[in-house]
This record gives sequence, C-alpha cells and structure tokens, in this order.
Amino acid sequence: MTVSDAAGETIGSLIIGNSDENQPNLRFVRRPGQPLIFVVDYDPTVLKTDFRDWIDKDLLQIDAVDIARLDIDDYQVLIPEAGDAGRRFASIQPRFRAAVRSQGTRWELERFLEYVDPNEPTERTVGAEEELNQVRLNQVASSLDTLEIVDVVRKPSGLGVDLKAIDTAEEILDLNASGYVPAQAADGSLELKSVNGDLFVDTADGLRYTLRFGNIRQGEGAAGSLDRYMMVAVSVNESAFPMPELPALPDIGLPGGDAPAPGDSPEGAPLPDGGAPAPGD
Repeated sequence: MTVSDAAGETIGSLIIGNSDENQPNLRFVRRPGQPLIFVVDYDPTVLKTDFRDWIDKDLLQIDAVDIARLDIDDYQVLIPEAGDAGRRFASIQPRFRAAVRSQGTRWELERFLEYVDPNEPTERTVGAEEELNQVRLNQVASSLDTLEIVDVVRKPSGLGVDLKAIDTAEEILDLNASGYVPAQAADGSLELKSVNGDLFVDTADGLRYTLRFGNIRQGEGAAGSLDRYMMVAVSVNESAFPMPELPALPDIGLPGGDAPAPGDSPEGAPLPDGGAPAPGD
C-alpha cells in the first residue's frame, strides 16, 4: 500500500502480509527495503478498493453555464463482413451535423446540415413557424455538467492518441464490443468512429471536448441508471484565440522632415541652409 499527497509525492508505503492466527485483527507489515516486520492493528475495510470510491466522478469538470457551443455529428456506421484476419473496416454515412451557440439564456442555430445525399449536404435554417427546442438543449448542457465516471476501461495498446493507430484484429474486436469501429478516412488511413455519433463541446474559456458515444454497457448500471462507453478528448479551441492584428506603424518621416540626413547630400548639392558644400565634402 502506497499513500501519496495531492502532488503525487509518496508519503509512505507498507507491504501488508498475513493476519495473526490468534488475533485476526492484527497483521504483519514491513516497509519496502527494510527487513524489520511489525505487527499492527489493521482494518482492511477502511481502505476501499472500489474504483468509484477513489476518483472524482465529475468527468468533464465543466459547468452548464460555461458551455458556449454544441456541435452534434450524427452518422450511420456501416459495418461490412469481416475482412482479412478478422478486420472489419466500416464506412460512414452522415445523417446531419448541427451546431448551436449559447446566447445568454437561449440557444441560437449556427449551422444545420442534412445529408440526404451523403456527398452533397443541404443546409437548413429555422423556418418562420419553427424554433429550436430550448428545453432539450438545456437538458443536454445539464447532462454534460452532471456526467459521472463509473469505470475506466483501458484502450488497446496499439491505439494512439489520434485514434488512428490500430494494430491487431483482437484490438479491433475489443473496440467493436464497446461500440467503436475503424473506418476508412479520406486520406486512406484508419480512424476510429463511434456507433452513436460524436458531440463537440466548446467552453467559454477556450476548451473543446470531443465525446464519442459507444454502446450501452450491459448489466452494469445501477437501478434507474444507464452506463455507456465513451471516449473523451480535450483540446484547445484555436478559434477562441484569434491572432491579434498588428497596428499600422505611423509614418514619422526622416529626421528633420524631408531633408536628407548629414552626409547624404550629393556632391555639389546645396546644403539645407543654402550654403555650398565645402571642398572635400
């Protein structure tokens, strides 16, 4: 057992052995690297091993009021028959892409693209008799605020930060079970797509959260709850920090107005005071 402080520095470590046969509440312990063995009164129940008892459950660490923009990317994942060595490379058929921006207490539509033709999206606007569902959008923002971690599953070792380095068929099958499939990107490389679409969340302080929604986790949720696999990435929203425009420098002219500086007068030219240059100048 190792105890660390908030900065990750080790406070102390103990190697915990068996309990005493005659007094089960006592255990043999020793410090790493030291030969002495101590007998201590140790209650193992005070150190819980449940993952949820040791973490900050607030997954995104954001407040609903700090959400500046929501961008929903909804698409259909088309999974073909298994290919070579069990690999299954999906194709993506987009459905719609909708972005809304927070304006105080209301949401305004920024862009809405429908994909009746996968190659030619159609842009829609809010009609005269239509309006955004403000209640539903507020519910989305609130759910992001209260999103909780219930468990963590290790990503396959071959899956890089960019979600494009996928090595083995076994890794692909593991991802498929969680609701993630490799798909062919426009440049020919493989990228990971989620079976329930993606949500991009921009905050007022310039962060962008990318949420990739996978399958529902079967048989794990508490009563009345729903557990779902999700991949989360956080990056800097570069558009929130535009490059400043450099101001134009004032035209201050040459020293002394338009007159040439000393030594710049051509040979034989009159000096500013009307005199002629001296011989040798």
